[in-house]
Amino acid sequence: MPTFTTGSVPTAATFAQLTTGIDSLAQISVGLAAAYKPSAPAMSKSLVLTDTPIPDATDTVVRWGGTAVDTDNMLYLLRDTELTVHQAGWYRIEGQAAWQPGPASQRAIYIAINGTAASNYVAASNTFSAANNNLRQQVVAFEHLAAGSHIYMTAFQNSGGDLNLTTAANWGTWLSIAWEAPY
Repeated sequence: MPTFTTGSVPTAATFAQLTTGIDSLAQISVGLAAAYKPSAPAMSKSLVLTDTPIPDATDTVVRWGGTAVDTDNMLYLLRDTELTVHQAGWYRIEGQAAWQPGPASQRAIYIAINGTAASNYVAASNTFSAANNNLRQQVVAFEHLAAGSHIYMTAFQNSGGDLNLTTAANWGTWLSIAWEAPY
C-alpha cells in the first residue's frame, strides 16, 4: 500500500495502487464487490445488418445484427433487441430509422427503457412521410440509468403493408448509447 508524505505529489501509479487497495479492503472487510470499471467510456452503436420488415400498424421492436462499436458489451446477440447498461450513470441514447420508399404513411420510432410497452417509452419521433420518400428519422433521449437497465428501439408504420428498415451504411438504421456522467 502506498504511503503519502506531506508536501509530496502523488503519481498516477500511486493513485492506481490506492484504488486497488481500497477495493481490496472493501471486499475483505465488508464483502463488497470491487467497483465496476469499464475499459473505456461505455458506448455502443448497434446496427440493422439486413433490411428488416416492419408490419403494417404494429409496434415492432427492432432486432440488431451487430455493432459498429461496443466498448462495454452492451449488445448480446442472443438477446438481439436490447442493449444492456452495466454502469450506472447518465446516458445519451440516439436512434435512427432509415425507411424504404413506400406509400404515404405515418412513421414512428421510440426509445424504451426496461420494457417495450408504450409506458416504457422515453423519447419518440413521429412523422408523416410522402409517397416514395427516402425517410431518415431520428430520436434522442438523455436518461439517468441504473446498472442492468435495458434499452430498446421500437418502430411503427401504417402504409398498408410491410415496410423495411434499411441498412444503407451510415445512413441506415441504428441505435447508439454513450455514458456521459456518473449516476
